Amino acid sequence: MKRTSRALAILAGGLMTVGAIGCGGAGPTGATGADGAPGATGAAGAAGADGVDGTNGIDGTNGTNGTNGTDGTNGTNGTNGTNGTNGTDGLTSLVAVTQLPLGDALCEFGGVLIESGIDANDDGVLDAAEVDADAVVCNQFGVPVEVADGVVADQGDVDDLDGTTLITGDLTVEASESTSIDVASLIQVEGSVSIESNAVLTELRLTNLLNVGGDFSIDDNAALTQVNLGRLTDVGGTLSIGALPTLTSLNLSSLDAVGGDFFLETGASDALFNVDVPSSIGGDFLAAGNGGLSALVFEDATIAGDLSIDSNEGLTALIVGGDVVVLGDLFITNNPTLTNAEAQAFAAAIDVVGTITISGNN
Repeated sequence: MKRTSRALAILAGGLMTVGAIGCGGAGPTGATGADGAPGATGAAGAAGADGVDGTNGIDGTNGTNGTNGTDGTNGTNGTNGTNGTNGTDGLTSLVAVTQLPLGDALCEFGGVLIESGIDANDDGVLDAAEVDADAVVCNQFGVPVEVADGVVADQGDVDDLDGTTLITGDLTVEASESTSIDVASLIQVEGSVSIESNAVLTELRLTNLLNVGGDFSIDDNAALTQVNLGRLTDVGGTLSIGALPTLTSLNLSSLDAVGGDFFLETGASDALFNVDVPSSIGGDFLAAGNGGLSALVFEDATIAGDLSIDSNEGLTALIVGGDVVVLGDLFITNNPTLTNAEAQAFAAAIDVVGTITISGNN
């Protein structure tokens, strides 16, 4: 055992002093040795990932504009183009002047109508379709051509009335030798009109007569065939049309008012005609013994007295186109071509204040 301990001591002699080693128990632990020198630096680690981009910085302000460069010199003018072809000639403007007679619908006392437009068809005439502007210049009634009374005995007297617009008294045509009474200028008679007992009178044309202040009588004219009072609007007194056996045409189309009675008794006639009843009759209306009367036409009408329709041989129709009032009695009798049923239908369509008598019809 002693030999062995010594050998160990020799082996360790270069390192430390070894005390004698007993064969007893273990000795106390020695102090901790000093730290060894740092090891060599290890190899570099792999590069880390890129960081997140930072936000953009605020834009800088715009720089100031540079000064304009100098203008370049003007280019030389181009050569003129060739002239175009001439255009077609323009159309002509035309003006037409038309004289308007007394009693015209546009000018009661006459005047002129001035029309203008382009002559589209180049014929030198302003056609109705070419008129694009017009103007009317009317005469004034300030200075009427008037006479106190008009008495017609022959054609010379008719000619003397030509141009007369107003008769302040009466117009009388009785037993005259004239065959035609045609006074287009006459507009008003303040008194009465009497056209009676003219054996050879065939035509009565007072086409622009508007009103008669008093009575108006056309009676006992055996040869009278045409009566044209187409613009007559009112008669202040009684209107009497009787004993005209050859009458073929009666124009009262504008008649609106009769202040007194209205007697229509033309007599026998082969020709048929219609009569428009005025809107206002101040007395009775009698239509009797009219051989040529075919129809009575009532629009809005008021008859202050009686309405009597009797013995009209050609009467076939009583026409109602509005409100008709009879303040007196109604008689529809002895009309051979008018049925009682038609007469009763007429009576039912109007207002009658008095009594109604219907008898002796077809």
